Amino acid sequence: MVSALCPEDVIWSYAARFLEAFARTIHAEMHSAEKILIPEVGMLHFTNRSARKGRNLATGKKIQIPARRVVAFKATKTLQDRVNS
Repeated sequence: MVSALCPEDVIWSYAARFLEAFARTIHAEMHSAEKILIPEVGMLHFTNRSARKGRNLATGKKIQIPARRVVAFKATKTLQDRVNS
């Protein structure tokens, strides 16, 4: 991804530092906000998963998977159209 952000006139380390700062910002914002909008890309938001039964693939034993809160991503219509064209 760094190489995609790094045209010939930009130093590679600047692009790498930008991505690291972007990731740190997203991580910090998720602690204080319910939703984060990334323009032209999509939205990160929390969703709740209910408890459910599962299976340990290594042993085949049935297990109970607890309820939890997870981060979900919803793409913008613009991004969806680009992907599907």
